[in-house]
Amino acid sequence: MPPTIVMTSAPYCYGPTGKLLCLAESLADHFDLVYVGREPGLSLARTGPFGAVIPLESRDRWETGSRRALRRSEILISSLDYRALNVAYQEGVPSVFFDTLWWLREQAPPFVERSAAYIAE
Repeated sequence: MPPTIVMTSAPYCYGPTGKLLCLAESLADHFDLVYVGREPGLSLARTGPFGAVIPLESRDRWETGSRRALRRSEILISSLDYRALNVAYQEGVPSVFFDTLWWLREQAPPFVERSAAYIAE
Protein backbone atom coordinates (compact mmCIF):
# COMPACT_ATOMS: atom_id res chain seq x y z
CA MET A 1 0.00 0.00 0.00
CA PRO A 2 1.43 3.42 -0.94
CA PRO A 3 2.09 6.03 1.77
CA THR A 4 -0.72 8.44 2.59
CA ILE A 5 -0.69 12.21 2.20
CA VAL A 6 -3.47 14.32 3.69
CA MET A 7 -4.19 17.49 1.74
CA THR A 8 -6.31 20.46 2.74
CA SER A 9 -7.11 23.96 1.55
CA ALA A 10 -8.61 27.13 2.93
CA PRO A 11 -12.36 27.41 2.26
CA TYR A 12 -12.25 30.95 0.86
CA CYS A 13 -12.97 30.10 -2.77
CA TYR A 14 -12.01 27.49 -5.36
CA GLY A 15 -8.51 28.94 -5.83
CA PRO A 16 -6.68 27.21 -2.96
CA THR A 17 -8.27 23.85 -3.81
CA GLY A 18 -7.61 24.27 -7.53
CA LYS A 19 -3.91 24.82 -6.86
CA LEU A 20 -3.88 21.83 -4.52
CA LEU A 21 -5.50 19.67 -7.21
CA CYS A 22 -2.62 20.43 -9.58
CA LEU A 23 -0.20 19.10 -6.99
CA ALA A 24 -2.46 16.13 -6.18
CA GLU A 25 -2.52 15.06 -9.83
CA SER A 26 1.27 14.80 -9.84
CA LEU A 27 1.31 12.79 -6.58
CA ALA A 28 -1.61 10.44 -7.24
CA ASP A 29 0.44 7.69 -8.92
CA HIS A 30 2.73 7.29 -5.91
CA PHE A 31 0.60 8.12 -2.85
CA ASP A 32 -2.79 7.45 -1.34
CA LEU A 33 -4.29 10.96 -1.19
CA VAL A 34 -6.91 12.08 1.31
CA TYR A 35 -8.58 15.48 1.15
CA VAL A 36 -9.89 17.07 4.35
CA GLY A 37 -11.76 20.36 4.16
CA ARG A 38 -14.91 22.42 3.76
CA GLU A 39 -16.92 23.97 0.96
CA PRO A 40 -16.45 25.37 -1.56
CA GLY A 41 -13.27 23.34 -2.03
CA LEU A 42 -14.83 20.10 -0.83
CA SER A 43 -17.00 19.68 -3.93
CA LEU A 44 -14.04 20.48 -6.19
CA ALA A 45 -11.85 17.97 -4.33
CA ARG A 46 -14.43 15.26 -5.00
CA THR A 47 -13.56 15.54 -8.71
CA GLY A 48 -9.86 14.99 -7.99
CA PRO A 49 -7.61 11.97 -7.51
CA PHE A 50 -8.36 11.52 -3.81
CA GLY A 51 -9.03 8.08 -2.38
CA ALA A 52 -11.12 9.73 0.35
CA VAL A 53 -12.67 13.15 0.83
CA ILE A 54 -13.49 13.99 4.45
CA PRO A 55 -15.65 17.02 5.30
CA LEU A 56 -14.84 19.22 8.28
CA GLU A 57 -17.37 20.95 10.50
CA SER A 58 -14.71 23.33 11.80
CA ARG A 59 -11.23 24.18 10.53
CA ASP A 60 -10.04 24.41 14.13
CA ARG A 61 -11.45 21.12 15.36
CA TRP A 62 -10.81 18.07 13.23
CA GLU A 63 -13.13 15.17 14.07
CA THR A 64 -12.31 11.48 14.55
CA GLY A 65 -12.20 10.51 10.85
CA SER A 66 -10.05 13.42 9.77
CA ARG A 67 -7.63 12.98 12.69
CA ARG A 68 -7.40 9.24 12.03
CA ALA A 69 -6.47 9.92 8.40
CA LEU A 70 -3.92 12.51 9.51
CA ARG A 71 -2.32 10.16 12.06
CA ARG A 72 -1.76 7.45 9.45
CA SER A 73 -0.32 9.88 6.90
CA GLU A 74 3.27 10.69 6.15
CA ILE A 75 2.65 14.42 5.80
CA LEU A 76 -0.01 17.12 5.57
CA ILE A 77 0.06 19.46 2.58
CA SER A 78 -1.95 22.63 3.06
CA SER A 79 -2.90 25.25 0.52
CA LEU A 80 -3.59 28.43 2.52
CA ASP A 81 -5.22 26.67 5.50
CA TYR A 82 -2.74 27.68 8.20
CA ARG A 83 -5.03 26.36 10.94
CA ALA A 84 -4.41 22.81 9.70
CA LEU A 85 -0.72 23.25 10.53
CA ASN A 86 -1.57 23.39 14.22
CA VAL A 87 -3.69 20.23 13.99
CA ALA A 88 -0.85 18.37 12.25
CA TYR A 89 1.59 19.63 14.86
CA GLN A 90 -0.67 18.35 17.66
CA GLU A 91 -0.73 14.92 15.99
CA GLY A 92 3.03 14.85 15.40
CA VAL A 93 2.68 14.89 11.60
CA PRO A 94 4.99 17.10 9.53
CA SER A 95 3.37 19.64 7.24
CA VAL A 96 4.06 21.76 4.18
CA PHE A 97 2.29 25.08 3.77
CA PHE A 98 1.72 26.75 0.40
CA ASP A 99 1.06 30.44 0.96
CA THR A 100 -0.21 31.85 -2.32
CA LEU A 101 -1.16 35.12 -0.63
CA TRP A 102 2.33 36.03 0.54
CA TRP A 103 2.31 39.09 -1.72
CA LEU A 104 -0.67 40.41 0.28
CA ARG A 105 0.68 39.80 3.78
CA GLU A 106 2.72 41.96 6.09
CA GLN A 107 3.79 38.89 8.05
CA ALA A 108 3.46 35.12 7.85
CA PRO A 109 0.18 33.66 9.14
CA PRO A 110 -0.08 31.83 12.49
CA PHE A 111 1.37 28.34 12.93
CA VAL A 112 3.74 28.44 9.93
CA GLU A 113 6.65 27.99 12.33
CA ARG A 114 5.15 24.54 13.04
CA SER A 115 5.43 23.44 9.42
CA ALA A 116 8.41 21.57 7.99
CA ALA A 117 8.33 23.79 4.90
CA TYR A 118 6.76 27.18 4.22
CA ILE A 119 6.46 27.93 0.52
CA ALA A 120 5.57 31.55 -0.08
CA GLU A 121 4.42 32.38 -3.60
